[in-house]
Amino acid sequence: MDKSLIEKLNQLEKENKFLKDKIGELQNDLLQFMSKDENIEEKINYYKLKLVVLGENRVGKTSFIKQFAFKEFDKEYKPTLGAEITKMKLRFKNDIIDLIIWDIAGQIAYKNLSKTFLQDADLVILMYDITRPITFENTKNWFDIATKVLENKFASILVGNKSDLEDQRKIFTKNALEFAQSIEIPFIETSTKENWNIKDVLIILIADFLQVNLV
Repeated sequence: MDKSLIEKLNQLEKENKFLKDKIGELQNDLLQFMSKDENIEEKINYYKLKLVVLGENRVGKTSFIKQFAFKEFDKEYKPTLGAEITKMKLRFKNDIIDLIIWDIAGQIAYKNLSKTFLQDADLVILMYDITRPITFENTKNWFDIATKVLENKFASILVGNKSDLEDQRKIFTKNALEFAQSIEIPFIETSTKENWNIKDVLIILIADFLQVNLV
């Protein structure tokens, strides 16, 4: 194997380990769901954040949201029409977050509407299906749309979903990691079916947003 390629792969492994370590450190401050009548006594910060989940149809956007918000997984696919909104209140460290999640339809007919739905978004998830190459290839288009609308004023993460279908994998982790590095955003793989790494996606996104906005 070419020496430069070996060095590049070693660097990718180090950076992927850094991301895993970062998740591990943040596990001590896991997002917590809050009840409406919970009392808050200590000094805290309040944020109202808009999260938009982008990606082609059938990558698992709706399943991701349902698993995170309601611990549910629907085996039957139901396409999203336009956009669906989920609201929830979370606690992260000493911050209270009113999170509004926008599930954007991935069908071609709705892509022009995505620009409207993206307005004022703080957080963006770029999701693809590890078994369908076209969904990965099109994450670049979704990222370009988000960047054009939001002008880089957002925290984003690349998410490879359906990791439970390893025997059907078409997109290798190292390729996705290389792409994420090229657009300077974190990368993680998930399984909405197995509820694997779902909460970690939000932990990374919110931590990145708060770090930038508290500097």
